[in-house]
Amino acid sequence: MEKIKHKKLKIVLIVLLILIAIPVGWYYAIGPRDLTGGGLIYEQELYYMGHTYRCVGWKMGGENDVKSGRLIGVGFLTYYYKGENNSSYVIVKQPLERFIYKRSDVLKKEKEENTPLLNGLGENTTIKYNNKVYKFLVKNEYADKNLLYETSSYIQSSIKVKGKEVDVLKLADDYYGNFLCVRGADDADYIYTCLDMTYDDFCAVCVPENITSYEVRSYDRDEFYGEDSKVINTIKRIYTDDSIARKTNEDFQNIGNVYFFTFYYNNMPITIKNTSILRLNSGGNERYADYYPDDMSTELYVVNDEEIKSQLWNYFIEE
Repeated sequence: MEKIKHKKLKIVLIVLLILIAIPVGWYYAIGPRDLTGGGLIYEQELYYMGHTYRCVGWKMGGENDVKSGRLIGVGFLTYYYKGENNSSYVIVKQPLERFIYKRSDVLKKEKEENTPLLNGLGENTTIKYNNKVYKFLVKNEYADKNLLYETSSYIQSSIKVKGKEVDVLKLADDYYGNFLCVRGADDADYIYTCLDMTYDDFCAVCVPENITSYEVRSYDRDEFYGEDSKVINTIKRIYTDDSIARKTNEDFQNIGNVYFFTFYYNNMPITIKNTSILRLNSGGNERYADYYPDDMSTELYVVNDEEIKSQLWNYFIEE
């Protein structure tokens, strides 16, 4: 009798161990489970079915448009999903957050495939990037005041070209990826393009007469894209007619409504000499300021043309 009880107890213990071991083993062998326990968002990793996944997006940034597919795990106030129709992603949902993870081996492969390939710098050199070939266009040694542009995000940093470390960047507002900027070799920028254009073409796009549309942003976060011919013609006149606005050294504190303009030249969305700040003060002196990105300075103008005032103030300020 005693042996039977002992045998039953042993069986119960084995069953309990199995019941405990299965979820623990599943957790470590299958997952999903967190590998980092917090830290910087884009350094966070998790494990799932033999692969590590790195965070590539969250609710407010990065790759955040991946849709959730089937549920693969549940934690404390946390739900894990595979990416819809894409096994490279795992989505983690919490009460107020949503994180996107992508398989590390896929990220590595993409990085290797998308690394810009430079065969030198300057004349007769090219960059192969994102299935496009970019040809050398112009070298800017920072002293050319006629060639002004803004760069935005880094594509690749610390690439070595003939022993020199350089960075490859995009041009600001170049939504179509038509240009690349190589920086860091010798205190100069090397501009490359995948378009069939010359240096003269590149410089010509910043001529005011070629403004075809504009994008407006303001401090209250209004944003819109416009092609209103009256506004475009008004902006052109401010640029080209010295009698419309006079430069002033007046101090000003109340700047009223401030609008940031990005102009589109010949419908090419690149920023070359084309970011301006239009200061509209409906309660006092109306002013116009032109902003040049080469030295981060502003030049303040008082607009003294009634037609210009009427056109701009009636268009942007609702009384």
